[in-house]
Amino acid sequence: AWSSLVLIAHRVYWTIFPDSLPDTNILASTTNGLHPSCQGIQFQESLSVKNVHDLDTASEIARQHDAPVVFKGFFSSAGDIWAGLYEQHKSHSMRQAQVEIKSFGNMFMAGTRTYSGNVQNVTLESILNRQGNISYYASFASFLSKNSVEKVLGTIPSHYIADTNFISNFESDVIASPIHSTSYVTSYSAQLVGRKLWIWVSPKSMEEDIGIISTHTANFHYQGCEASYLSRSQGMHVSVVEEGDLLIFPPLWGHAVLTQAGPNVMLNLRQVNIWNALYHQPLRLLESFLSTVLLYQRGGHSTSKWNKVQKRLHDQREKHYEHDAKWVPPETTCKNTLSDMLNR
Repeated sequence: AWSSLVLIAHRVYWTIFPDSLPDTNILASTTNGLHPSCQGIQFQESLSVKNVHDLDTASEIARQHDAPVVFKGFFSSAGDIWAGLYEQHKSHSMRQAQVEIKSFGNMFMAGTRTYSGNVQNVTLESILNRQGNISYYASFASFLSKNSVEKVLGTIPSHYIADTNFISNFESDVIASPIHSTSYVTSYSAQLVGRKLWIWVSPKSMEEDIGIISTHTANFHYQGCEASYLSRSQGMHVSVVEEGDLLIFPPLWGHAVLTQAGPNVMLNLRQVNIWNALYHQPLRLLESFLSTVLLYQRGGHSTSKWNKVQKRLHDQREKHYEHDAKWVPPETTCKNTLSDMLNR
């Protein structure tokens, strides 16, 4: 209990005075942060359920399980759903990053590298039409109308707050999202095109082994690497989500995501679930609230103070490795196993 109080005190201090914030992500950017071998690592797939096609039933099963659940074949015509949504939204302009794949990546370090200064407004159509080895990556992109949400799920989830979608067209399989989590929302992830493999870290392990908890603080509280995490857990919990599947997972579950090459569309809808977060991790809920109030302005835009901190962290990382043209994010030693599971 005392160690938890000390930890939250440090995080609140960093939230109020982010200029003193250290960047502890450096270890994950070196081979020292990798587990020496995938041999002996156990892979356990999360619960998957078939023959469920309505949201109320799926939500109840997920609520009772209180852990990630994949509903296989939830959408009987995922291709048709996406075709209709694409025609409706293809001209929608979104602020997205221009990225290049440098390596496969690992749980704590994405294999993509963002071109500095190349975050710009592009259309949904442009994101899916990759040229050469450069692509646009739409992450946490909101563009769905309520009518579109109904087309996807057949209804609108109660307490639904936002869509945070992930759309890409990578030239090879890559871990584009390293470990992070949300603190007070349940996520409904509809995989309409392509496949993804999700690597899960339980709320307890997130707190004990990694220290990445809330939505906003996840951006800077990386305190681990694969070497330390896998040496303790000796296993990975994973979900393979393919076209037509619905994934539901509760707050506080850490996740890294391996995205399959080619066009890939995952529509993610968020539902407020404060009671779950309050029951499991009340201090994380407080932390998330404080970071939202202190670091974000109305409309979700970062404060000038936080933007300066982000630039400082970026400069610090460049000093360590990004200035080196030969540097690539270290690849997990479980690359072949994860690729085989994704593409089986």
